[in-house]
Amino acid sequence: ERGKYQLGFGILRLASSIPGRLSLVREARTVMEALADQFKETVNLAVLRSNYAVNVDQAMGPSTLATYDWVGSLTPLHATSSGKVLLAALSADDRDRILTETGLPARTPRTITNRKDLETELITVARDGYAVTREEFEIGINSMSVPVYSHLGTVIGAISISGPAFRFDPEKEPGLADGLKDAGLQVSARMGSPRR
Repeated sequence: ERGKYQLGFGILRLASSIPGRLSLVREARTVMEALADQFKETVNLAVLRSNYAVNVDQAMGPSTLATYDWVGSLTPLHATSSGKVLLAALSADDRDRILTETGLPARTPRTITNRKDLETELITVARDGYAVTREEFEIGINSMSVPVYSHLGTVIGAISISGPAFRFDPEKEPGLADGLKDAGLQVSARMGSPRR
């Protein structure tokens, strides 16, 4: 009020240092555990590294079938729901570079191996805010994924939920799409994202 103090550029340096101290894994952990408990399936957190989706954390559902540990696994971007979310967020140039380098190898008979078909699906992913795969990476496994945003509003990860195809159809599971989107927004908010 007296004009003796005012905010300077130092406050911007302080504010920008906070996101660097936030751990995506740490901030997502409780949200992932709640999601796995609610829907009784496996929840993974993936980030983009070296042209692949890398699973950096996992929360196991109570099902005895959900026993595979995906942490550290490199998975192809075009054949996984997390990968599709990460691909959809890239610029056209970055996406083209990655897909040119990796190609679109078939993991199962259901894997999308046609570039035009994949690009069409990525438009839908960007529009709807989630991606779904049905036995594209592994026969018998379906999944759905949503993006996680940074404090700058860019996609920094993807949260997915997956389960056996015989009992888990992501788009028919009551409340799953909304619950997963809400989880993505919760983690995004913890990472400082302005998105709501």
